[in-house]
Amino acid sequence: MEIKFRNHFSDIVWFSFYQLPRTRSTQIMLGILLLFVGYTFRDIVSQTSFSASGKVMVFIVLILGVILALYVVHFISLVLMQLVSSHSRLLVRNEKRVEISETGVISKTEMGRSEMKWSAIENIRQTKKYILIYISDRAAMLIPKRYFDNQAQAEEFYSYLNQRREKS
Repeated sequence: MEIKFRNHFSDIVWFSFYQLPRTRSTQIMLGILLLFVGYTFRDIVSQTSFSASGKVMVFIVLILGVILALYVVHFISLVLMQLVSSHSRLLVRNEKRVEISETGVISKTEMGRSEMKWSAIENIRQTKKYILIYISDRAAMLIPKRYFDNQAQAEEFYSYLNQRREKS
């Protein structure tokens, strides 16, 4: 079974923001940040005369502001990488072909060919718009469902992927 597709920059941005909160390192970093902001907030607020609900509201706004700032910085870094890196532009522009075989997943582009054995594939997931073949907790092959003729064909591809992976 094979699918041809082309990722857009919006696909890369979507995956980055989808995956960012799901990685262990990001969760640890956010936990540490939350502790730091909470500790700093406690010192600052102890010197003010806000009510308890006012202090909670200020804390929530502060945390949301920090998280939003991190997402904005992340998005800007993605855009800069896209502008600066000719390799990432090639990855987005080139057509890809993914073939499911008995031994694994074969990916082909103008730049080359790679094969991932089933044992190297950590997970296979799907969302409303994508099929994700994970090769690590942070990296996945992103297959947009818009390249299938219909939703049933995308479901068939996803099921076939899982069947092949389970058999190996």
